[in-house]
Amino acid sequence: ASLTVRSLFRLRTSYGVLCLANALYVLTQTLYRDPVDLGGFIGNPSINACLIAFTYPYLHTLLTEPRPSHLDRKYFDFALLVPPVAIVLTHSSMALGTLALTVAEFFFARLKHRERIQWTLGSLVVAAVAGMVLIGSRELFLDSGRFYTWGIAMEWLWKMGNPIFGAGAGSAELLLPMIQHDTKLVTNEWFLWMHNDWLQVFFEYGAVGLFLVMLVFGHAVKLALPRPPLFAALIGFAFCALGNYPLHSPLLAVAGLVTLALCFREKEKECQTNSNTTPPETMTPSFRQCLGRLQRFLKRTTWGAL
Repeated sequence: ASLTVRSLFRLRTSYGVLCLANALYVLTQTLYRDPVDLGGFIGNPSINACLIAFTYPYLHTLLTEPRPSHLDRKYFDFALLVPPVAIVLTHSSMALGTLALTVAEFFFARLKHRERIQWTLGSLVVAAVAGMVLIGSRELFLDSGRFYTWGIAMEWLWKMGNPIFGAGAGSAELLLPMIQHDTKLVTNEWFLWMHNDWLQVFFEYGAVGLFLVMLVFGHAVKLALPRPPLFAALIGFAFCALGNYPLHSPLLAVAGLVTLALCFREKEKECQTNSNTTPPETMTPSFRQCLGRLQRFLKRTTWGAL
């Protein structure tokens, strides 16, 4: 809350630069390392590719802002192609979905109301077909034990925990290994996080906590809709949280926090601008003015009655 608008926009620009630099680093890794190790700056291919995906709108905004005329357009077009190529090379279906949704929502925010309805219906059809193809193809869609872990965690919360208020903040790191041990681990890996931050919020904070988080997120989406880059980044972050843990990766968590803060800061800036341009006679009266009007009304009413 103490961040100024200028510092927030500097952070947004920094994430645009980070998106391009991270993607270039992944491309460099393909020349010297095994494709399995394309972890970029974070070290995990999937979560790093998701970071590239939902910060991609910041890069687009950075490259499409006014710039000197002597710079050739083709260099900027080339820079915009680097992140998608890097994401494809990581072979992460979650990152590909995040990128596709981010780009789709970027253009969705630019449409008119009627066009948005048509776009939404068409996107749902495409998403349903793509989902069936991914789930049916083990090479494209590997849950890596996620579905199993989600199932046993929700079963434990329902039987042994408290679905209303959750198991407590930070309890997943302690309880998940115990739950997996008790149910005979079948994934050959220990999950300290659920790889689904929405479910983990529900596990730790219950239905009450999840409702409050969704309330804040829904309001942020409403504020971000007139600003396509912010709207796309926010939706991309939320989608990434369905199959990864951006809230538990510091670099991604800060990126999400900056996006959320920008939504509310720009609304505050808009309100300040509107208040400064409103004619004095139409401005909302202060409390003292309202009190004075009430006193004058009571005096007139009292003298009239007398």
